Amino acid sequence: MTRHIFGTVGSVLAILLIVGCTEDPTAASRGGVTQVLLSRSYVELNLGESLSMDARAYDAQGNIIAVLPQVASSDANIVSVTVDSVTTGDPLPRTFFTIAAVSAGSVTLTASAGGVNSEPSSVIAFPLTFDGAISVDQSGPQDVVTISASATLTFDPAASRVEIDGVPTVPISASASELRVAVGNPGNTPGAKVTLRDIVFLGGKLTLDAANTIDVRRTPWSVNPNLSADLTAVARPMTLYVTVTAASPDLYVKFQPAADLPLTIDADWDTGADVDILWTDAGGAVVACGGGCTGAKPERSVYTVVGGGIRLLDMNLYDGDDSNVTVIIQ
Repeated sequence: MTRHIFGTVGSVLAILLIVGCTEDPTAASRGGVTQVLLSRSYVELNLGESLSMDARAYDAQGNIIAVLPQVASSDANIVSVTVDSVTTGDPLPRTFFTIAAVSAGSVTLTASAGGVNSEPSSVIAFPLTFDGAISVDQSGPQDVVTISASATLTFDPAASRVEIDGVPTVPISASASELRVAVGNPGNTPGAKVTLRDIVFLGGKLTLDAANTIDVRRTPWSVNPNLSADLTAVARPMTLYVTVTAASPDLYVKFQPAADLPLTIDADWDTGADVDILWTDAGGAVVACGGGCTGAKPERSVYTVVGGGIRLLDMNLYDGDDSNVTVIIQ
């Protein structure tokens, strides 16, 4: 009998335990919202990309409660928030929403419910292309390109570089808001792609293609004597920008005047190297330094091209590191 009574009591206790487990043991102690959480604390998006997220409200015991948080972006013009049509998330209520990168920049997302705000979630919208202004000046013998910074993309004057169709350009000047470079492409290029390397976005560095292309002309200088442009009739003073390297020659331009043509060539460069100003015949053989092989920096060559003849101006790196050279011909 004793065993039978013991077994009955145990069964009753088991039944009560099972019934109790079907109810929320903390239901009686639940209060209002004490915490709101977003599903992500950091997001990176490219322009045009979107991502689904959710927000939940919790009580003091850490239970999700039936309150749907509201979600806001600190700047909807950069990252927009769209609440999905289904937000109940039953049996665990939450707000489902989608964020989308509208323009480049950074924002914070905040969810709120019951007077409680979440910790902000950071969202960075990366640009796929550079959207600053780009202009080409073709008034001189060599195209000069000016790139102006945008609101979110600026330049590191010591590091930012420009390529046109993959060919490095020659830097002329650089600031945080503007880069000026000379085109070094060896041929006319309509619709050339402009690539900016190591430009600054939110304190970091990016390499981006520009949103627009540009038309650039063949440079008036060549590394081949047979392809050098005749600059006899070009108005002086004229300025050329060239990068000289250990490979020689680096620059040829042709002068073929009908009468004697006295020229003064000034050259300055950006390293401690020695750049020589040479004069060659039509085949590229050196005929004179014209006062331009002194080892001085900057260097000057005074030379007269005899009428009826052909002389090629050649800028040549004699020794040292590669250099960006400014050549003024007058």
